[in-house]
Amino acid sequence: MASPLLTTKLYLPQVRRDLVTRPRLLDRLDAGLAGRLNLVTAPAGFGKTTLISFWLRRLTRPAAWLSLDEGDNDPARFLNHLAATLQRVVPGAGRSVQDALQLAQTPPLEALMTSLINDLTLAARDFVLVLDDYHLIRRAGVHRAVAFLLDRQPPAMHLVMATRHDPPLPIPRWLVRGEVTVTRAAELRFTEEEAAVFLNDLMGLDLSAEDVAALEAHTEGWIAGLHLAAVSLRDQVEKHDFVAAVTGSQKYVLDYLMDEVLSQQPEEIQVFLRRTSVLEAFCGPLCDAVLGRTGSPEIIRRLKRDDLFLTALDEKDRWFRYHHLFAGVLSQRLRDTEAELIPELHRRSSLWFEVEGRNDEAVQHALLARDYDRAAGLMERIGRELVIHEDYFTLVNWVSRLPKEALHSRPVLCAYYAWTLFLAVRFDLLDQLLDSMKKGGYLNRAPGMAEHFTVLRGLTAYLRRDFRTGEALVRGAARRLEASRDMDALLARGAALWGLAGILFHRGELDQAEPIYAQAVELNLQAGSFAAVLAAIGHWGYLMLARGWRRRLRCSYDQALDLMRTWTDRGEHRGRMLRSSMIYVRLCFFLYENNELVDAAQYLSQALEIFKLGGVAHERFAAYLALAYLRRATGDLAGALDLLPRLRRLRGESQATPGLIRDLVDYSWASLLLLLESKPGQPDTYLAEAAHWASSRGLDPEDEFDHRSEKEYLVLARLLLAQRRTDEAAALLERLILAAKKSGRNGDLIQYLAARALVFQAQDRTAAAVEALSQALSLAEPEGYIRTFVDQGPAMKELLRVLADGNEASTYAARLIEVFPKDREEEKKGPVRAGALVEPLTEREVAILRRMSVLFSNKEIAEDLHLSLNTIKWYVKNIFGKLAVENRREAVSKARDLGLI
Repeated sequence: MASPLLTTKLYLPQVRRDLVTRPRLLDRLDAGLAGRLNLVTAPAGFGKTTLISFWLRRLTRPAAWLSLDEGDNDPARFLNHLAATLQRVVPGAGRSVQDALQLAQTPPLEALMTSLINDLTLAARDFVLVLDDYHLIRRAGVHRAVAFLLDRQPPAMHLVMATRHDPPLPIPRWLVRGEVTVTRAAELRFTEEEAAVFLNDLMGLDLSAEDVAALEAHTEGWIAGLHLAAVSLRDQVEKHDFVAAVTGSQKYVLDYLMDEVLSQQPEEIQVFLRRTSVLEAFCGPLCDAVLGRTGSPEIIRRLKRDDLFLTALDEKDRWFRYHHLFAGVLSQRLRDTEAELIPELHRRSSLWFEVEGRNDEAVQHALLARDYDRAAGLMERIGRELVIHEDYFTLVNWVSRLPKEALHSRPVLCAYYAWTLFLAVRFDLLDQLLDSMKKGGYLNRAPGMAEHFTVLRGLTAYLRRDFRTGEALVRGAARRLEASRDMDALLARGAALWGLAGILFHRGELDQAEPIYAQAVELNLQAGSFAAVLAAIGHWGYLMLARGWRRRLRCSYDQALDLMRTWTDRGEHRGRMLRSSMIYVRLCFFLYENNELVDAAQYLSQALEIFKLGGVAHERFAAYLALAYLRRATGDLAGALDLLPRLRRLRGESQATPGLIRDLVDYSWASLLLLLESKPGQPDTYLAEAAHWASSRGLDPEDEFDHRSEKEYLVLARLLLAQRRTDEAAALLERLILAAKKSGRNGDLIQYLAARALVFQAQDRTAAAVEALSQALSLAEPEGYIRTFVDQGPAMKELLRVLADGNEASTYAARLIEVFPKDREEEKKGPVRAGALVEPLTEREVAILRRMSVLFSNKEIAEDLHLSLNTIKWYVKNIFGKLAVENRREAVSKARDLGLI
């Protein structure tokens, strides 16, 4: 999960115009472009960063730069910044990775890197990525991510890595392949000639050849040492004597020269250098705030003029950082001389960043200052924005660094934190927080926020199927919040009404629930919580489906899509992708029912791209369940069966979720099993698995049931039919039909009547079967139901044929019949004209066409069929030629006309 971006890490460092040009090293880096990696490795102060920066400015290809620090040992922070800098050369690259890093569950690194690499393959031109100071990385996870990137590096990308020592990556393997060019300290050292140019021509010291040679020998061509010596020599009268004094090891030379450089500075400058070393990057106004004085811009200009190890971070020379070697010495001096001042320096930094509206840095410095009360206050101030943007990790990460007392003493912050835990479905942590707040009496400190905790307790009770407790809590909180127009109150009341509507719906009181869902959507819009709006629309959709109001439901989904486009237009992506993905999944199911399979697949593909990176288990289950239905509908039964292991795993992971969510996953799983067929001659394992589900749930056809469990009993009725227990199935369906009629749930009634028709058919009661089906069709036709009937297979098709002969519903029945797959006799008689092709399609080409029909990309088809991308492209080209078409849509359309898919 990603921490906020520090944009100063992404700047290409500026270089002085009059530096020593080193053609031998520039040529070496140029030659390295033929491979995948230029590795520049040497101890501190050998000019690695300067060399690479200067080289990049000579190249015609664009460059992305990332200056690494200790914080990048967090893989999520590293990936967040990596994606951000790559977006500078490949627009949009890694956007989905950054969004995924805000999810409650950390996605696998390999999935994130795969998504990023796929984005980079779209680069319009060759580019360079620089990872500076890679030696600071120690975590295996980051090393694994970089190795993954290098092994699968897109052709347009070239990686440059600057480090003090060789990284724990498979460098030898790449060296053998000729993919790596290594530049080490031996090559980076200044030669005597280069030292003379630097000391005399650039620094204007007018040293003798003897003194230049001596300094070069004493420093062993170490650029930082020569630089320090040059700064010290500027004010030396007896330059030769000073040169003679510079002897010893590199550490001694560093200490000696650093002392010389700092001792020559006025006390004011020394204080400035020490105290501003707490800043990773700084500008004049920030330094003034930290030092509690004015004049910092002038000092920065002087430091730059005197060449005191300052690196410009932007083109406007506003932001700077110290050379890492210099910064380390300054930080140690500060700890040795003024350690007690360090917290205050961080506190002042935090204050400045807060005024500038840079809340992320403000919080970070407050935490470094150990000013936990201030840090908690800042978190509290921006907590609502993090909640409504579903930016789970940022707040959770910050809160984890607070002492419990600092958190609990701020009920407002606790409320925001609790909302993030609820949205992340981390009810275990949420329960602990709610208990500690109640036991500690902290709610009394902010009575207004107490309603948030009441709502959260009500919502968790609702999702755990404790409707009585849930209703009492959310209804009471909504009533008490009604008079307040405060944004926090709107947020809590919107959530309370969403929960209340859900409780009423699951209790079968749809007339009461429907207007409350509408209120919840409106309140969440007013609160600016668009993610909550999408959640409310999504759950309201269950009610509309139960009613059979599919046209109204489409209008609600269109409203959701409009909101999502608004976010995109505003550039608001962070943390909102999960809700968007679930709307895509629901749209997929909606369009699937219409038999608009191509459009359904288009929305599902967007959701799957997100869920490949992570997400909550039950929502990923829904997405892959939709994919299984799409594959089965397009004749790719093998592809649907291939998804079963993944669905089983996700179903298992979903068992830890609250009862209502777990039940939805379970009966959806069982419904799919009843539609699948085992191979000829093999036991019906899917039917057995569905029967095991019913047994484990303790379902019996004579049970009393309520609205919330009706769907389970519909699955049970279908199971009984498959087991030829038709009398029990008929009796159960009779009760389900009565319940649906009583509460005006035509959408549910259509499913129950369709199932009843099949039961009557199995009992050879054809007239009763046709009557039940006719009733179902009369309700279904105005709202466009298709797959509800088609998915029931040949038995339903046969009933529709009987109905189509002379019945008033014959037109609709005939239209449904056309959607069913053709049987062998129809293939002989019907409009299938595959023989009209000059050359028939092979089995492999048909398999690829089926995947194209549900908008698989070439890459996805390659992965699914375990073939190379180039092989798939070759097949697609052949398919286009045989079908005489120009694109995928034409290919799919013509293949359907010919009965090939």
